[in-house]
Amino acid sequence: MVLIDLIICGAYITDPTYIHRAIKSAPIYPYKNRIIIFDGCNGVDPAGYEAYKQEVIKTYSGIFNLFVEYDNNLYFKEALYRQLKESTSTHAFVIQDDVRSPKIDLKRMMEKAPLDFGIISFPHKPIKQVGTHWFEPLESVSKPFYKSHGWSERVFLCNIPAIINACDSHRKPTKFIDTIYHQKRKIKGWNKIKSDYWNLWKVYITNNHIHEHLVGKRKKK
Repeated sequence: MVLIDLIICGAYITDPTYIHRAIKSAPIYPYKNRIIIFDGCNGVDPAGYEAYKQEVIKTYSGIFNLFVEYDNNLYFKEALYRQLKESTSTHAFVIQDDVRSPKIDLKRMMEKAPLDFGIISFPHKPIKQVGTHWFEPLESVSKPFYKSHGWSERVFLCNIPAIINACDSHRKPTKFIDTIYHQKRKIKGWNKIKSDYWNLWKVYITNNHIHEHLVGKRKKK
């Protein structure tokens, strides 16, 4: 059995029910670890955020074995990166706290997935071959998986060493991981480097599994 961690990435959100929907949507699988990450408070209502975290921890203390609370507001990329660096699993299934994962038979997906994948991203709508401003699909390798430039980090399956390596190659501060790929595709000379870039990230998308973005709003000053 492939060693997979389930990671729910949370922050202070205006609708506290969203994280429960995200958790309940997670694929059934004998995960090695079940982890909830709470990013640090961004300075808005620390007492309210603490109460929110404790309610979630109390609710899932018998289901999740690790709750990671950061003191500083790191944002998604850095918070997840630090947790992946600590993992002893080979893969992780990651869900943001305002996303409902598509229904996935994770065991079967691991059996059918391309052997070299770094990331399998599940978009919020089917991606046509012509692509979008965010996705640039390449050839189909073994349906339903398509190589892609660009991905969505809202919910994804990743090879942990591969994504750590990709992040290590781009240590400039950024709130999100998927924006690294998005910004790189805008540079002059992209066509000359995009093959090498795909070999670094090894991104695949599948239109067979579409996620639902609940569009949670973060607590702000």
